[in-house]
Amino acid sequence: MRITNIYSTIAKTCLMLCMGAAFLYTVTPASAATTAHAELQSVLSELRAVLTEFQETNGGQVLGATVTTVSNDSELAAAIVAATGGETILLAPGNYGTIQIIEGQYNQVNIGSVRRHGEAPALSSGVTIKSANNNNRAVVEGIDLRSANKWEFENLSIRQTNNGYYAVSLSGDDIKFIGNDVSFGDARNWSDADWRAKTSIGINMDSGDNMEVAYNYVKNIQFGISVGSYTNDAHVHHNVVKNFAGDGMRGLGDGALIEHNFVSDSYEINDGNHDDLFQSYIDGGAGGAASEEVNDVVVRRNTFIGSTEDHAMRSSPQGIGMFDGFYENWSIENNLIVTDHWHGIGVVGARGVTMKENFVIDPDTGGTDAGQLWLLFSDHKDGRKSTNMVMRDNYTNRIESELSDNSELQKINNTIISFGDYDDYLVDYRNKDYRIKSGSLPFSVGASISSSKLAPEPYGSGSSPTPEPEPEPEPEPEPEPEPEPEPEPEPEPEPEPEEEETADPDSLISASTIKATSNNFANNHEAANLFDGCTGLELGCSTGTDSGEVFWVEFDLGDTYELSEAKIFGDTNGTWHTKTWSLEVKRSNGTWESVFADASAYGDKWYTRDLDDEVARYVRVTVAGTSGSGKVQAMELALYGEETTDTVPEGEEEEEEDTTPAEEEEEDNNASDEEEDNSSSEEEDTDDGEVVTSNKVRVYTTDNLRVRNAAYGTQVGTQLKGSYGESDLSDTTTKNGYDWVYVDFDRGVDGYVADAFIAKASQSSGTLDAETRAEILKQIQSLLQLVAALQAQLSVILGR
Repeated sequence: MRITNIYSTIAKTCLMLCMGAAFLYTVTPASAATTAHAELQSVLSELRAVLTEFQETNGGQVLGATVTTVSNDSELAAAIVAATGGETILLAPGNYGTIQIIEGQYNQVNIGSVRRHGEAPALSSGVTIKSANNNNRAVVEGIDLRSANKWEFENLSIRQTNNGYYAVSLSGDDIKFIGNDVSFGDARNWSDADWRAKTSIGINMDSGDNMEVAYNYVKNIQFGISVGSYTNDAHVHHNVVKNFAGDGMRGLGDGALIEHNFVSDSYEINDGNHDDLFQSYIDGGAGGAASEEVNDVVVRRNTFIGSTEDHAMRSSPQGIGMFDGFYENWSIENNLIVTDHWHGIGVVGARGVTMKENFVIDPDTGGTDAGQLWLLFSDHKDGRKSTNMVMRDNYTNRIESELSDNSELQKINNTIISFGDYDDYLVDYRNKDYRIKSGSLPFSVGASISSSKLAPEPYGSGSSPTPEPEPEPEPEPEPEPEPEPEPEPEPEPEPEPEEEETADPDSLISASTIKATSNNFANNHEAANLFDGCTGLELGCSTGTDSGEVFWVEFDLGDTYELSEAKIFGDTNGTWHTKTWSLEVKRSNGTWESVFADASAYGDKWYTRDLDDEVARYVRVTVAGTSGSGKVQAMELALYGEETTDTVPEGEEEEEEDTTPAEEEEEDNNASDEEEDNSSSEEEDTDDGEVVTSNKVRVYTTDNLRVRNAAYGTQVGTQLKGSYGESDLSDTTTKNGYDWVYVDFDRGVDGYVADAFIAKASQSSGTLDAETRAEILKQIQSLLQLVAALQAQLSVILGR
């Protein structure tokens, strides 16, 4: 990228911050101050992104944060205790023992032999611990995080020597474990007893939200990488797990995305475990099951191979084994599975599970079970029925179903193959080269892993994953003689340009019918993208935001319609997901009524709902992402129905057409200029002259808050600290340990918030209270100092 871009962004940031500080000193409306502060934060985020891109391409550290190099246990412990957020701690070559960080009740930092009680830090942003020299990595004997948030580990060698203990155990939110190599030792001469005594779990994601485990090489372990049942929305990608004596990977937590991993070589150690390349089940341990099902998991583009080498301890693991459901809203897609067992993919207890575009085969050309690997759906073990299953476009040896209701399974365009077909698809399966021949399948399968990002393999090279072969270039054709030029025909008149149509011309809604929105969409993810006919991954195809888990769009159909059907195309790619959707309708003279709420839309496909001829002119669709992710996205939206007559009930007059949010805001501002705030209650004149009393008072938020559609209901948006509005504080609903009140905010979304985090405003004019004003100004000063430090560091790097 161009250096001038960095300096222009710094200049823009400094200007915005300085202008913002002056603005907050001179202008008092709280909503305006909050908006200005949000804009300043946005500019700083842009600056960080530019600087990070520059540093990544130039091999440096992220600017603007403290970088500390340590060389022993004591220095590392001191750096961890002193961290507040944003720091990078570089470990010089050497052995640092076990890194243990325990927050909460026990509150400890233990590094090797160093013990620091009561000093575990609470971080405002991520702190990275990484090797100072990637070619001579720091060695850590184990990593143990307990309720510890925002820690990031990169490019370390984990060598657990304490028999029976996990190499890595992660508990906390927003943890990253990237590019590390993990092993329990050199297993080339291990016996059966050695495997049982020396190994345990490589990486255990015990509990927490939004963990990322990526580009790690995990070898010579009992269980490879495990997503625990109390771990939500984990992203496990581009890892290699090789030589394992239990299960290669486990996925027990809700909302996991498990993709582009390479798992191979199962060892039989006679420990009674039923080995799986990938396994999921309902965790019913000592504390009981985390839930009755495992929900919303995507397993895609992984390579699972039972064995790449012949040796005495070679095992025959199951492929993807899911026998203790229920499993709800899973997608198992584009995986390459090669193992000599019956179960290629087996799901017992399914609700809304899709197997699509997988290549699943038995490589064993001899024995009684040769070529008998299958894809299987079955009812739950206790007899409960499996429902809404799809098996589509798979290539495998067999397809089985053990269902009480076969109508619940759709089998679409699957291909049964046998040994005689393998040469058509595989490079050299006889010599255990299971790469797919270029062009032999209509879709891609298996993991694609960048060797430049992947951690080095511990303890020798062995059989490493190999990339898919590149197609050989086709020979260039001989040049043909140029034909004599033909006379140019007379140009035809250009046709009149056609009006641009929506993605579905039969749909009642389009970009032109949008009446109002949640107005929180990210750049290139606007509401209009719901009607562009694009369901791919290209920039500008989708609608979404990374500043909340909900967006909504409201439509005016122009006339009254009997609605027959609504459908949405969901999205589970990347980290912006569609989890659920809801639909409300309103007649010309009515109030909003819910047609359905929180219906599943978790998948890359159309989800359709029958609307039972609901009559409406206005429609509002709300889309929610995975809880706690802060992100949501959808691809397409459509609505169908027939025009009808909306008869106004006798005695009621038709309601005037709703104003736009901007008009409502202007009306509110004009009205507030005329109001007198002599008490917490106001008098209002009704149309018939009757005087009623309102108990609403001016309030403001004391923290950044989620706004919900009901007391502890579905989140519909957010309001920043210092946002003002009106609320009847006497009208509360108690739920989940909080009293909830409804707030009409001056700007943004209205709804229910916990009243513990709102306070009465001292004045009706909406001015900032002294505490909030001081806090915002303090943050701006901090941002100004950070920008100055960034500019100074960048000048040093560039030699200016």
